[in-house]
Amino acid sequence: MNFEHPAWRVRPARTAVRVAKSLVRRSVPALRRPAIGYDAGRSRIIADLTTPLGLELYRYGGQPDVDRDLVGLLLMPGDVFVDGGANVGLFTLIAAARVGAAGRVVAFEPAGSTRAALRANLDINGFTWVDLRAEALAGHEGERELVVFDASDAGLSSFRPESTSGSRRERVRTVTLDATVHRSEERRVGKE
Repeated sequence: MNFEHPAWRVRPARTAVRVAKSLVRRSVPALRRPAIGYDAGRSRIIADLTTPLGLELYRYGGQPDVDRDLVGLLLMPGDVFVDGGANVGLFTLIAAARVGAAGRVVAFEPAGSTRAALRANLDINGFTWVDLRAEALAGHEGERELVVFDASDAGLSSFRPESTSGSRRERVRTVTLDATVHRSEERRVGKE
């Protein structure tokens, strides 16, 4: 538990109830992955209560994040957003809600299990304008070995992680950003 989180000062009773509910839910396998409101209710995200990120989202609504806030402020309907290493979709969901069906989000998540979690988050929101890609963005097209971590360490998956303890390896295809963004979309991505 993070008693330093602002939610304890702002909404102590609600936070205490959420923490208690999370402890109960974690003990019942069928209740460990609730879909909760995200991005001020603009979308929903599955909070996997077996992971630190899922607990953070469920208990406190997530930490304030200037990068995610900035994405939300800068994107407009019809824009194009590219999320390289999209993980479970923290940025992808915000972008998809902002650009809408007139826009496009390209989300790269090469790790299979993490990509499946992102696909589930896209499906519960009906964000059909998100192009979920199994490739990794790189400086050249080809294939590489990705060191993959599951569940609570999924965000550590990398071509060169600091540690490989508890990981497995997956062969992934690599693509370049230039090969991904359509020429007609370059202006909407802000590429010069």
